Amino acid sequence: MEIAVKVTEEELAESGMSDVEFKEHLYSLLEDSTPSLPGYNINLQVVPENR
Repeated sequence: MEIAVKVTEEELAESGMSDVEFKEHLYSLLEDSTPSLPGYNINLQVVPENR
């Protein structure tokens, strides 16, 4: 299953995580909430604030 996530540079900075850490955090949240589903592929896109 592919999941697309778009986050602004500001939102990522506010999270205090790097893009890699943020992506790992998303994987962790998904595994905790839906452990019975098969693997995930998260497509994380960090965009400038004005988009």
